[in-house]
Amino acid sequence: MKSSPLREIPEIKGYQNLQLIRSQGGMSYIYRGTRTETGQEVIIKLMLAPKNEQEALKFQYRFNQEILIARLSTNNHLLAATDHGDIPIPGSDESRLYLVYPYIEHGSLADLLASDRPWETWELPHITDVIAQAAEGLFHLHKSGIVHQDIKPNNFLWMPMDSVRNPLRRIHVWLIDFGVAEPERKGKTRDIRGTLKYVAPEQLNGDVKYSVDQYALALLARLLLTGHEPPFINEPASSLHTRPTQLNPHRLFEPDIDNVLLKALALRPEDRFSNVIEFAQALQTAVLKQIQLNPYATPSDMSLVLSQQYLSLDLPQQRLADPALPPALSVQEEVSAQPLMPAAPEESIFLAPLNPPKPYEPPRPRDTSQSRIASRNKDSGPSLPAVPAQKWLTVKLPDTLRMLAWSPNGTELACTFYHDLPRVIGVKRSVETLQSFAHGHSACWSPDGRFLAMSMHDENNPQAEIRFCDRAAPKDRSRLLLFHQPEPVRGLDWSRRGLFAAWLDRKLLVYDLSKISTQKHLPDPSYTFPLGDTMYCDQLTTLRWSPDGEWLAAGSNNGQIVCWQPSTARYVKQHPLKKNIRSISWSPDGRILIVAFANKQVLFWNLQTGQTLQAALPESPRMVSISAQTGQIAVATEKALFFFEHIGALAPTAMHPGQLYAAFSADNKLATLDQYEGNELIIWQI
Repeated sequence: MKSSPLREIPEIKGYQNLQLIRSQGGMSYIYRGTRTETGQEVIIKLMLAPKNEQEALKFQYRFNQEILIARLSTNNHLLAATDHGDIPIPGSDESRLYLVYPYIEHGSLADLLASDRPWETWELPHITDVIAQAAEGLFHLHKSGIVHQDIKPNNFLWMPMDSVRNPLRRIHVWLIDFGVAEPERKGKTRDIRGTLKYVAPEQLNGDVKYSVDQYALALLARLLLTGHEPPFINEPASSLHTRPTQLNPHRLFEPDIDNVLLKALALRPEDRFSNVIEFAQALQTAVLKQIQLNPYATPSDMSLVLSQQYLSLDLPQQRLADPALPPALSVQEEVSAQPLMPAAPEESIFLAPLNPPKPYEPPRPRDTSQSRIASRNKDSGPSLPAVPAQKWLTVKLPDTLRMLAWSPNGTELACTFYHDLPRVIGVKRSVETLQSFAHGHSACWSPDGRFLAMSMHDENNPQAEIRFCDRAAPKDRSRLLLFHQPEPVRGLDWSRRGLFAAWLDRKLLVYDLSKISTQKHLPDPSYTFPLGDTMYCDQLTTLRWSPDGEWLAAGSNNGQIVCWQPSTARYVKQHPLKKNIRSISWSPDGRILIVAFANKQVLFWNLQTGQTLQAALPESPRMVSISAQTGQIAVATEKALFFFEHIGALAPTAMHPGQLYAAFSADNKLATLDQYEGNELIIWQI
């Protein structure tokens, strides 16, 4: 790949009158233009041509993060992208990516500070209101599980407000630039992002936490109140701990203002406020206290105090010790398209209730004549990079696939069908038909791979049963479990400890089959867990043991999740969404359960901390699988496979051709159906 300066004004369908404003960070050009259809002014960020493959992946990742995070985080103080796409590079197979935003003519807070001095000329409540608006936008990101990582004056746009109509708000601000934002996570990263002057101490150590945004916001508040920029990385940091009342003694004298800012700038994250809203409200309270105690306060000052006290009577205080998963959309809610211009600013100096993030929805239909990053079916969602993979094996199937399950060592794949006999497909291109397992339904393997368990369901003679095929014995030798119900047993799984689980009607049964090879008769259930009348299993991959065999997770048709530890009788429940659960899977370390819902949502549930994160899909999922080697998450839909780079990602970061099924083997082979031929099984080496 070669990088070349973009000397000519590009042509982007649907936009005209483009004018180059500036380049940004060596990654993109910023243009101002108008949307042809409406005449509205817009800003277009056009990514540069990457110099090499590594830079191409970096650009694509940041592009995907920005558009998907922006769409997931709609809020009145977040400026979301309204369109995106790519344009071809003349004479090349490559393309440049672009994002479109509403045009805000007044520029950034950095531009404002170049011509105004808020620490000298503004009313103090107007300054704290700016911080409150910024905190609301950040808190909304944090509730979505996102850390911005680059809070600074340049990343806030502003617009003046009508002081007669709303004396409490001097300007309205929007947070922008989500290119380096990423999910909050524990552990270290080598890639330190953000602007050094505004980087928190823990950020320099590789932590990605919500606390880094509070630290940077406190530096912004300090700048607006005192006029003092943060010290550069090579300057003494001691000036950060100089009291603001000493930096601006003519305007500030209340000790609580010092206490609030110094707490938000504490070196240790645990010594700061529990969240950004608590910090913003504490700062407002401190400033109001100064005005109330000031014997020389002007009538204008006191009117602001009275107005704020009046407003605070009706508006709730936002206090969350740990940002959590936002409430899910109800069944009746619909996702509306993002407007081209931001909504009218709220007329309140205190923080309004937050709107929950909405599922991903492409801003506008893409022009099919434009180039794509990865091949996919028509209308299959956002443009994402392809997953590197090598086709290992292709098998023409005899009938419509019902379920597939890998053996523990990854050498065999069991497949059941709707109207044909089950097959066991070997990775060395062998195919075996299981003659004695007619009407096979759900399937799973024993931990040593010797036994294959399969539930049976004959529509002409409905009787729930499970058969166990000994792969090391004569083929006609099998064991049998019979149940007195006409419905098939859809949920099956076998733990590494030898415990076999079956979801039978409204209860979970667990059998100790650790010695099945020597047992003449199958034992009675060792454990039983009643689920009640509201939980029903209607999918084949919603009963899963954790990798260590300790916890059994069950996801029902009504959206309820149960995790049960049979050996101790402990259990925990979640009911985050009242939507059908399509598939569940565990992280390789067994700490996090991944749940795919029919309403295009994926939930990450950390059983150790209780924390949940929610991600959005462009399409409804059918099956989810996690690579034990890389931790990649593959989610199969009716049109494509979507990949999450890591557990906790807020949106897919890559795509792969396939449909309906996704199953990783122990050696990182991925089984799915051909993207266009539903009766053709393809095994990829990822």
